[in-house]
Amino acid sequence: MVSVNSGTAYRPDMIASDATAPENPTGPLRRWFVVGLLSLIFAIGIVDRVILSMMIGPIKSDLQLSDSAFGLAQGAAVALFYLIFAVPFGWASDRFDHRWILFGGVTIWSLATAACALVRNFVDLFVARCLVGAGEAVIGPAGYPMIAGLVSRQQLALAMMLFYLGGNAGNALGQFIGGALLAVLSRNPSIDVWMLGDLAPWRLVFLLIGLPGIALAALIFIAPRSRAPRAGNDGPSQASKGEFAAFFRAHRRFYITHNVGVGLQQAALVATMLWNAAFMSRTYGWSPSEIGMTFGAILLASTSVAIVGHSWICARLFAAGQRDAYLRWQMCMSCLSVPALAFAYLWPTAAAACIGFALASLLNGGTVVAGPTILQIATPPRFRGRVSGIYVVVATLLGTAIGPAAVGLVTDHVLGDEGRIGIAIAICSITFCLGATACFATGLSATRRIVAEAGH
Repeated sequence: MVSVNSGTAYRPDMIASDATAPENPTGPLRRWFVVGLLSLIFAIGIVDRVILSMMIGPIKSDLQLSDSAFGLAQGAAVALFYLIFAVPFGWASDRFDHRWILFGGVTIWSLATAACALVRNFVDLFVARCLVGAGEAVIGPAGYPMIAGLVSRQQLALAMMLFYLGGNAGNALGQFIGGALLAVLSRNPSIDVWMLGDLAPWRLVFLLIGLPGIALAALIFIAPRSRAPRAGNDGPSQASKGEFAAFFRAHRRFYITHNVGVGLQQAALVATMLWNAAFMSRTYGWSPSEIGMTFGAILLASTSVAIVGHSWICARLFAAGQRDAYLRWQMCMSCLSVPALAFAYLWPTAAAACIGFALASLLNGGTVVAGPTILQIATPPRFRGRVSGIYVVVATLLGTAIGPAAVGLVTDHVLGDEGRIGIAIAICSITFCLGATACFATGLSATRRIVAEAGH
């Protein structure tokens, strides 16, 4: 038994007691409609996040940025406010209506994306991207518990798969839309916009991508009122706070190895995805439209198959009694992705880059579903918001901040040559995958323990 200063002690039956909670009374059609709506919101958020990567050339030229500076604006800026806001959003999700939390987050990131059209220097861009991160920090802490509260445990893997198919579509749409819009708008050196004057094509892309999200934010109120179970009628007691601390401390090995492993795996995926445009342009002379269409299609196909296939396999293995199925599968996939990444960025042909990236995305793409799914399975409902917030912090710090920034830093300060961007991507992504493999291997026994206590 583990205790904390508040006097609250952790007991294994704390998890099992939550398993007997009554089912959500909302009808099945409405529940799955809400899952689809959350998937759409996730897709729009990912588009807003990745659209910057399709406009590296014109943005760097207009704002006079180095690769390191662009990497910070692309990854670290978003991650900074993700880190600041994820845990507070998780705390709020365990106490208040998830709909209002999501509404606020979607509105913030949509306005911030549109504001990128008006930046004049690196500081402006960095601040705008920080606000994008602040809004998008709501997706995990409010979205995961909302989905877990809408569907049964048996349906959770399917619901999370559908949710992440939206995020996956957002990744591909960001590539498609960014490349296509920039190609069309670049036919004119500037476009006159009402009240804003002449804007460069890349600036107008931000306006066209960001503003529709504000209308989408209001749709969340179609969903039924949603909030986490409370310790009492008057809200969470002081004892419940100590109970969470005791629970997390008792299972810290599972949460640390899981969160760090997923973060490193995502760092490899995000680093390759966000630097592919620069790699293909500098190494093979591809245009933004060629890069967007080709890699958008690759990303959509490979990660869609990964999300569906990995979810199905993990769910089947888990249902068959393999309690560590999710972590064990992620361990195998991160290890197998190493040769695919080496082939993509070290073999000197464009075809190898496309094939290797497709294989790496196919192998690593399932982590986005497996990670949060096992968290919701293993964690009591009243703790899911805070646990999801911590997960988002770690995954974002490693995946969104360190992943892309590391590639830029290695290019500028280790290799000293922008033309060797492929070597930098290979070094960073392979290192991340090997680290993820080690983390998952270390956490297998802890996973079996917490899942057993959850009643599985």
